[in-house]
Amino acid sequence: MSEAERRKRELYRKHRKGWITVQIVLMIIVAVIIATVGLSYRSKNKETTYITYSESSSVDYKVHVGANDFYEEEWLDANQAYVAALIDEIKADFSYTLTMDEKDVDYTYSYMIDAQLKIVDNNSNAAIYAPVYVLKDKQTFSKGGDAPLSIAESVTIDYDKYNQLATNFINIYKLDRTTSTLTVRLHINIIGSCSDFKNNSQNEYVVALSIPLTQKAVTINLTSNIPQGTGKVLACNNGFNADAYKKALVALTVGEGVLLIVFLFFVYMTRNEDINYTIRIKKLLFNYKSYIQKINNRFDTDGYQVLEVDTFNEMLAIRDTIQSPILMSENKDKTRTLFLIPTNTKILYTFEVKVENYDELYPDSTMNDGAAILKEEFEAAPVQETVENEVSCEAEEPCEEVAEELAADEETIDEVVEEVKEEVGATEVEVTLVSPEELTQLDLDDDAHYRKYGPSLDYSFEAKLSLSSKETREYYKQICDFIVGYGVKIVRSWKRERIYQGRNLFGLFIFRGNRLAVALALDPKTLHAKYHAKDLSDMKKFAKTPTLMKITSDRKVKYTLQLLEQLFVEAGVENRKSPMKTKLVPQRTRKALFEKDLIRIKGAKKDIED
Repeated sequence: MSEAERRKRELYRKHRKGWITVQIVLMIIVAVIIATVGLSYRSKNKETTYITYSESSSVDYKVHVGANDFYEEEWLDANQAYVAALIDEIKADFSYTLTMDEKDVDYTYSYMIDAQLKIVDNNSNAAIYAPVYVLKDKQTFSKGGDAPLSIAESVTIDYDKYNQLATNFINIYKLDRTTSTLTVRLHINIIGSCSDFKNNSQNEYVVALSIPLTQKAVTINLTSNIPQGTGKVLACNNGFNADAYKKALVALTVGEGVLLIVFLFFVYMTRNEDINYTIRIKKLLFNYKSYIQKINNRFDTDGYQVLEVDTFNEMLAIRDTIQSPILMSENKDKTRTLFLIPTNTKILYTFEVKVENYDELYPDSTMNDGAAILKEEFEAAPVQETVENEVSCEAEEPCEEVAEELAADEETIDEVVEEVKEEVGATEVEVTLVSPEELTQLDLDDDAHYRKYGPSLDYSFEAKLSLSSKETREYYKQICDFIVGYGVKIVRSWKRERIYQGRNLFGLFIFRGNRLAVALALDPKTLHAKYHAKDLSDMKKFAKTPTLMKITSDRKVKYTLQLLEQLFVEAGVENRKSPMKTKLVPQRTRKALFEKDLIRIKGAKKDIED
C-alpha cells in the first residue's frame, strides 16, 4: 500500500470516527435532557399542596300564599308545614362560601340552578316521569388570590305550575300509589389548575330543596352534600404546566429515535470492505483467541502442498482433528490475513480473509489541487517465483532503459523481448538471468549499476509518470483535463489508471516501455489509418480495451481526445466543461519514489504474506 493510500484510509476512518463520535455525543446529550425533563416532571407533578379550607352553604326560602281567610301574612317563613292549595309560589335564596388559607391557588368554578319534577311509583320506587327545567343558566368564573369564593343566588318557583303539571299527568294516565316531588338544586363545580386537584378532591356539590306535590299538606326539606366547617383540599403549585412537560418529553423522545435511526444508517452505509475486514478479524480473534497463534514473520510455503479451506469453521474442525495450532499471519497494511495449519505431512491448510475490491474504496481522494478524481487502487506487487532477469541488446537507443520499464508492466519475458525489439529497432535481444543475491547489491544512486539491475524493480504507474519527461507529463495533463471536463473518473492502480463512469470502461492509461499510452475500448479494425493505433486484441488483459494509442506527440494527443469524445458521446456522457485543471505531476528521483513505496524490489521467493 502506498503512502497516499494510507493517508486516504486514515483520513476516511478519522472522518467516519469523528462523525460517529459527534452523533453519539448528541444522542447522549438528548438522553440526558430527556432524563432531566422526565425527573423534573415526575418531581413537580407530585408537588401538590394540601390546602386547608372553610366551606359552608345554606338555603333560605319563603312561601307566598294566595288570598284566604286564615293567613294574615302573604309570605310564610321556612321550616313549617303549608297547605298545598294555598301555595302560590316559593322564593329560595341559595348561598355557598369557600375560603382557602393558601394564597395564589388558581381554580375555575361554575354553578347553575335547575328544578326536577319527579313522579315515582311507590311499589317499585322507580321514576315514571322526571323532566328537568333550568331556572338559572350555567355561570363559569376563574378565581385566584386569597379572596374567598362566594355564591348567592335567588330563584322564584311557580309552585302552582309544577303541581298542576304533576296532577294532570297522574289524572290522564289514571295513576295511583305515586309520589310527586319538585326538587330545586344549586350545582357547584370547582376545577383546579391540574389533574391532581380534579381527581383527588371533592369538587362538585349540590344544594337542594325538596318540595312535595299533589298533597294536601306540604313540608319542604333541605338536602346538601357540602360539608360544613374546615377540611383539606388537594391543589397544584401555580407555575407547573404538566402539558408542556409532556409535549417536550414526546418531542425529545421522537428526536432521540430519529438520531438513533440516522446513527445506525450512517454506521451501516459507511462500513466499507476495509472496515468490515477489520471487524471480522477482531471477531475471530475475540471468539477463538485460545485457538489462534499470531506469527510476525512470513511463512515459507516451499515444500508444502497448499490446500485452501472455504470457512473458518472448517479450520477449527481440522485443528481439532490433527491437534495442530492455527497460525495467523497479517500483512503490514492490514488488508489481508491468512490462517494456516501446517502438518507433518507437508500439507498446509489455509483460510484467507482479505479486503475485496480495494480499488473501489475511498472514492473522494483527489490530486493535490483537487482537480482530477484520481484514486490509487490497492494492488499488491506481483511476486516472481523464478529468478529475476535482465534484458540487454545492441542498438542506437539504450535498450536497458526500455527493458526496465517493460519488465515492470507484469509482462512475460517473451513479451518484454518483443517490446524491446519494437522500441529500439533491434533484431536480436540477449536475456541474462540475475540471481537473488545480486539484487541485494542494488544501489539506487549508481545509475549504471541501477540500469544493469533495472528489471529487478517493480514500477508503479505513478513512478513511471514521475520519471517520464516533462513533455510526456504535459500530454498526460491535457488528456486528464479533457476527461475531467466530462465528469468521467480516472482511477489509479499500481500499474495503470482506469477511465470509466459507472459500468462503462472507456480506456486505460498505461506505460509501454517508457512511453505513455492510452488503451481505448474501441475496435481497432474500425478506425481510420491516420490514427496509427496498435491492435492489442490478441492480448487477454486488453480484451476490453484493444486499441492502443501511444502518446508521443501533440497530434497523438489530439487523436486520442477525438476517440475519447467518440466513446463519451456513444455512452451519453455530456461535457460538463469543468473549469478544474489537473496539476502537472512533479518529477522525482528513483530514490525518492522507492522511499515512497512507489518502486518495489521484486523477491525471488513467493511469500505467503504478499
